[in-house]
Amino acid sequence: MSTPLWWDDKYLYLDQRIVTLSDDIVRSVAFTKLAILKVNYEELVETKFPGTIKPQISEELSTWIRANDLSSAKMKSDSKQS
Repeated sequence: MSTPLWWDDKYLYLDQRIVTLSDDIVRSVAFTKLAILKVNYEELVETKFPGTIKPQISEELSTWIRANDLSSAKMKSDSKQS
């Protein structure tokens, strides 16, 4: 199950969950960052998830994005030193 959490001009962030059908237990939860060139995410969300209104970004998602940015910056820095 995928649910849009927030989006900007560059990315769409989804909450993705694996739920077993037999007992409705959530087995896995993950944030996903989706990037598609030349896509209007507002229109994409409305098409795939009708009636969804863009929420304020949550603290949890904001922290996750910042952690990804820090990790990417470190990897770029490390690769320049090689």
